[in-house]
Amino acid sequence: MDNKKVKSYLPVVSIIKAMKKFFLLWLVLMIAAALTICSMNIVSGFTNRSVSVTVNFSFDGIESGHDPLGNKFDVNDIRSKSAIQECLDELNISYDDVDKLYSSISISGNVPSDVINRITNYTSMYDSDKVEIYKNMKDLTYYPTLYRITMDCSKADGLSTQQSTALLNLLTEKYKTTFFDSYGYKRSIENAVISIDHKEYDYADAVQIFDSNLSSLRNYIEELEKTDEVRFRSEKSGYTFSDLAKSIDTVRTEDLEMLSSYITLYSVTKSKDDLISKYEFRIEELKRTKMQQEQLLEGIKDTIDSYQQNTIMVFDRSDADTNTSFVQSSDVYAELIDKEAAARKAAEEASQQISKYQKRIDDLKKAAKKGSEDKVKEDLDKLSQKLQTLLSAVRETVNEYYEKVILKNAYQIITPASDSAMSVLKSAAKASVYPLAEAFLIITGIYILLCILSFIPAFSRVLEKLPRKTENKTRPKSPGKNAKKK
Repeated sequence: MDNKKVKSYLPVVSIIKAMKKFFLLWLVLMIAAALTICSMNIVSGFTNRSVSVTVNFSFDGIESGHDPLGNKFDVNDIRSKSAIQECLDELNISYDDVDKLYSSISISGNVPSDVINRITNYTSMYDSDKVEIYKNMKDLTYYPTLYRITMDCSKADGLSTQQSTALLNLLTEKYKTTFFDSYGYKRSIENAVISIDHKEYDYADAVQIFDSNLSSLRNYIEELEKTDEVRFRSEKSGYTFSDLAKSIDTVRTEDLEMLSSYITLYSVTKSKDDLISKYEFRIEELKRTKMQQEQLLEGIKDTIDSYQQNTIMVFDRSDADTNTSFVQSSDVYAELIDKEAAARKAAEEASQQISKYQKRIDDLKKAAKKGSEDKVKEDLDKLSQKLQTLLSAVRETVNEYYEKVILKNAYQIITPASDSAMSVLKSAAKASVYPLAEAFLIITGIYILLCILSFIPAFSRVLEKLPRKTENKTRPKSPGKNAKKK
């Protein structure tokens, strides 16, 4: 039978009829599934409301789970109870159970799909040697940089969706200040300066305290200046780090030294006898320190003299007289040298301090003139005001430097929380994508199965109409019993 006759028997019409017959059913089922899934997600979005904020961290160390200082990074600091209470007070929301709000806020890290695949497909590593196993085990650790902070409004009884949204947005916004306070400007230096009241000390001691504070501030500025590759100038204070360093040096060399000279020259003191006793006590302490450091220095010198470093001989085969040797450097020997230098420096500093205090005692004892305490008090107050102005300029400059250079984009709010109906609809649409895809595959599979079952009988009838193959060859007749013999 030729191909044209075979094709004429195929139930094409039956297939098309079956597809048309069940297409309407498929369409109705798909519409019903879409309406059901979307409605459930919308209703769930309005009844079980939750608001969320997406934040991103970007700084050196976050990919290994460390903060900018190299310590372990804890993202849960965003939702600390103290921060929640502070936000409630700022929003004028009266809420007694802060623990309940704390438990209603969850933080989840966003893990990329390629990382998930790498983490889940780890079974093959056991087929390798131990080194490869350890390497793959290290690959299983992943620290997210993108986090989603969600507040379940149903758990926060007494708060409306609008209040929950405002609370979460303020909480994540305030963390920016907390972040820069923790990893930016060293407020401890400022606090050390502010916490000291120069009026509680004698005048000479007050000057020394001012000098020590300015020295610490100067060292801090020098450290930051070494990291400044753009010659940063603050828009708020108008200073560069070089400008701040010069300002500190000016206060120390002019105001502080002039005041110190006046106090020493005219022996200005609240109590001469008390001050002399204090200086004598410090001298005794410094003498003990100097003696300890000198003894330590002698011990280190003896150890260095008796220490034998590793000597390596180099032999020349061509000439025995040209053999050479050199001393190999040793970490232990280098450490001894550093200790010797530190002990010598400490002993010298103690000796200088002893001479300084002894000179002050001599000046106090032989002082013929009496200086004006009122002048010294006035100068100390002026010096304190200048120091406060310097601290303010340093704080503004350093904070801005960290925000715009060092920790630029270190903490960003990608998507703030929203309580609008449109946000609920968007969330419901996103949540419906995968269930709708699953429903489409299931309903389409049922549709195809029904179509196949529908035209199977028609196809069977066509097969019955096809002519069967017959045997063309006939069997040869066997000779009968009555056949004549030749």
